[in-house]
Amino acid sequence: MRAYFLGPILAVLLAGLPAPAAEPGYLVALVVDTSGSVGAPELDRARALADDLLDALPKGSEIAVFRFDDQVRLVQPRTARREDVKAALARLSASGRRLSPAALRR
Repeated sequence: MRAYFLGPILAVLLAGLPAPAAEPGYLVALVVDTSGSVGAPELDRARALADDLLDALPKGSEIAVFRFDDQVRLVQPRTARREDVKAALARLSASGRRLSPAALRR
């Protein structure tokens, strides 16, 4: 598994899907900071980065979306439907809660 941090608010975890898969692809977890310190411009940047990533992924890839502040929450379960991922990202907003790094270690 590889982890990438694309700017201050988007983490991407990549793992190859177990064989045999109908189409080769990746299993991707998008983890977006939605704590109170994140504003609309940062969330817009996270969405743009995620869109670029989605466009670059091979067919057969599956994506899940998580948000975190003082807790980690699943926003979109694992899916190959990119329109569902984009809709989940569009629904994200800052929570007003404080960022808790301990939430990411759980």
